[in-house]
Amino acid sequence: MSVRSRLRDAGSGELWAGQFDQSGIECVVRRVRLAPDPVLRSAAVSAARALAELEHPHLVPVVAVLPTAEGLALITEPVVGALSLARLLALRGDLDPGEVVTVGLPVAQALAAAHAVGIVHGRLEREDILLEPNGRPVLTGLGVAALADAARPDPVPPEAASADVHDLADLLLGAMREATGPDAAAVAVAVATAMIDEPHRRPSAAELATALARSATPLPRAAARRR
Repeated sequence: MSVRSRLRDAGSGELWAGQFDQSGIECVVRRVRLAPDPVLRSAAVSAARALAELEHPHLVPVVAVLPTAEGLALITEPVVGALSLARLLALRGDLDPGEVVTVGLPVAQALAAAHAVGIVHGRLEREDILLEPNGRPVLTGLGVAALADAARPDPVPPEAASADVHDLADLLLGAMREATGPDAAAVAVAVATAMIDEPHRRPSAAELATALARSATPLPRAAARRR
């Protein structure tokens, strides 16, 4: 495999455009630095391979896990023409409430699928939500924070999933900070409980998805619309 150039709209972290040498198929290479302890590295590789087994239509799939001198590399399929939520907001300044539902609902469903098998995203940021040219959102970077944080083999604490829900709610509110009207109020109410300080009182990712689905009518093609 060869690694070419650094990528911008592919998620947070150190990401590079790559290519499988024999097939010529393009890919995205996410480099994860790990502690030199062999036990921790072995646990991290096992956890990374669990990521490769997780499938969801709104998750960027991990297709391979490769050990490296610094730690490991997660190989994912490229999201052609993708625009990160961070980049979109830099261009647009704000989203309509219906667009927030279009983005947030599928991402919450993807998190729910991951949480159901004990995998959390960790440090969810705007760069981790990618929008395809047709506006379909996909989540990348799942589980990378846990791998990078010393790769501890301990079970994922319950509050970690709650932190994902809080981070997503915070991103969604920030994406429509200037919006007003009934739809904006409905979306704000839908995510309000996810912002509670006490993790055990927050909704699950699945419950957040349900609340978003009931809040406002989704507006399609969020990535394609410009102001």
